[in-house]
Amino acid sequence: VVSTQSTGKCDSPSLERHIMLIETFTTYLVNTSYELKCEIGYHANSSLSAHCNGDGEWDMKGSCVIDTCGYAPNVSLSTNNGDSDPNHVYKYNDTVVYTCSNITEMDGTKRLFVKRVGIGHLRRSVREYA
Repeated sequence: VVSTQSTGKCDSPSLERHIMLIETFTTYLVNTSYELKCEIGYHANSSLSAHCNGDGEWDMKGSCVIDTCGYAPNVSLSTNNGDSDPNHVYKYNDTVVYTCSNITEMDGTKRLFVKRVGIGHLRRSVREYA
């Protein structure tokens, strides 16, 4: 960032990946703090802050890390694409594909897609394949 001490402002901040300003401005005044947030699917691993110092330089703190959903839930009479690695932890926007076991009611050609959207959120959709 180029110092703009003589004008009493900072240039627009260079933000790390997945960090956003809550509100953008045309002018960033010295000795002023601005609020930051993480993009959807990410969370701050510490407090996020951006402060335009008196010398026109930015003091940035914190970073964003991807949300994890943990292990895929067990669905009876099925397997999923993560079963080959019992330690696999799913991250934001990963997809778990469940394939039904060969049972009387189903012939094993139907799949259930379970997609986690962030921590604790689960979206389900059923798609049939011939």
